[in-house]
Amino acid sequence: MRGGRSDHGGGERRVRGDARRSSQPRRRLEPALEVMEALWALDHALQERERSAAGRFGITRSQRVVLRIVGQRPGVSAGDLSRILHVHPSTLTPVLHRLVESGLLGRAPDPADRRRAVLRLSRRGKRIDDICATRIDAVMSAALSRLDRSDVAAMRHVLEALAEALATEPSAPQAEPDAASP
Repeated sequence: MRGGRSDHGGGERRVRGDARRSSQPRRRLEPALEVMEALWALDHALQERERSAAGRFGITRSQRVVLRIVGQRPGVSAGDLSRILHVHPSTLTPVLHRLVESGLLGRAPDPADRRRAVLRLSRRGKRIDDICATRIDAVMSAALSRLDRSDVAAMRHVLEALAEALATEPSAPQAEPDAASP
């Protein structure tokens, strides 16, 4: 849990800001749920930070992420950006349109292939990106810098393997609900 301490040996679970502290030993979750719990906590923490940073500038979380990636990779194409974000290009199109319309992002023909467009931040987009990077990326970088590089590489490997498995493995068949249960 966010900001919490987990004693995976089955001890007490303490969560900062949670008034419901239990003196009862915590039952362990199955490993998949323990990993998902950590991912949910990370996602929640990221959402809160991003919501705060994005809300300050009147942009959505998705728009903020696009600004960060384009800021890191000036000249990226919309297709490459959709691959980085693991979304269909049609999902990304309205986000890019709003960023271009609001003057935060510029779209220009690729000098190497005029049929393709590349994206760059405007001056205003760069200012917003710099502020958001300081508020979010700096915290992430500081946390990751306290870990061994091998731990960070292993974490990335595990996360990529999980993402690939979820994207490629067929879904488990849905169990039919028991008619007798409420």
